[in-house]
Amino acid sequence: MKPSVPSVLAAVLRGIEDSSRAEQNPVKLFELRILRTVIEVINRDWDGAVPARIAEIDSAMSLLRRGLPLVSDSLRDELQATLARNEATRSDLHLSALDKTIDSLNAGLIDLHEYLEVEMHCTYQGRRELIRDIWTHLEACARRRAVIEPLWDVA
Repeated sequence: MKPSVPSVLAAVLRGIEDSSRAEQNPVKLFELRILRTVIEVINRDWDGAVPARIAEIDSAMSLLRRGLPLVSDSLRDELQATLARNEATRSDLHLSALDKTIDSLNAGLIDLHEYLEVEMHCTYQGRRELIRDIWTHLEACARRRAVIEPLWDVA
């Protein structure tokens, strides 16, 4: 039977804790504390990684759908193709696939945001709210990645 990732990470944390208790060298002890912190963050991300990314995907798709009626025909076609392509791949729950979907949808949101800021010269009631919601979404995605991705690279 293959052990689960959380159980392996918990075993690694126990091993680090045991080693920390026995370690006398302050430099080695500091390195073990850093390693423990990295493993704890990875464990926390692993536990909520799929649901968090699915929520980001749902949010991005909702924002793109809200923007479809407001954009030019060419951008609408592009955004609809982005939505369709990513809807077709939603069943793949691998973290790399989810991140690729998020990147694709966020690129569409950036295009939508640019259009709303630069090209749209009307007074659509929900325009400002949609721009704010796009910013909020992109900021949340960036904040999650700023904490997690460097740690995945180290580990």
